[in-house]
Amino acid sequence: MRNHLVLLATLVALVGCRGPEPTLPRLPHDARDVNALLMNRLDQATSRLGAAGVEVALSGRPDPGAWAWPAGPIHVSPALLSIVDDDELAAAIAHELGHLHADGTWRGPLAALGDGADNDAEARADEFGCRLLAARGIPTVAAVRLLEKIGASIRGGLADRIARARVNCAAVSAVPAALP
Repeated sequence: MRNHLVLLATLVALVGCRGPEPTLPRLPHDARDVNALLMNRLDQATSRLGAAGVEVALSGRPDPGAWAWPAGPIHVSPALLSIVDDDELAAAIAHELGHLHADGTWRGPLAALGDGADNDAEARADEFGCRLLAARGIPTVAAVRLLEKIGASIRGGLADRIARARVNCAAVSAVPAALP
């Protein structure tokens, strides 16, 4: 009996033992499928923020970023979607909503995440974004991680803004969340 087990073990090692083939989800085959997946992520992030009625679309820009346009949707680049997790994506949209909220409407001023815009406007949008994340139960540290990832791709970086966001988002997390 022992010899049979040794022989069986040797045979399995020589021939190889394969279990059942793993089943993988269907991967996108063309750009329409990829865009549908990206749009689904955008829709989910917007929904998590409770921003019903806000249109979010894919940007054609090659650099990672998100932008709020006064006469159109918030645009998010596929490059940003490729480097952020779902919480960080929500933070990017929350930041842009902060710009749109600044003038009392959802069709607010132009804004670019890390594009050299007015620092005070960026700080206000960062703070609004952190408050919105906290109110929706999304970790505010996602805003800091987002800025760190984007800062790595921007000439000059975002060190001051990241430091300020780290302090502001931690302060927002320390108090009970209220909807902005």
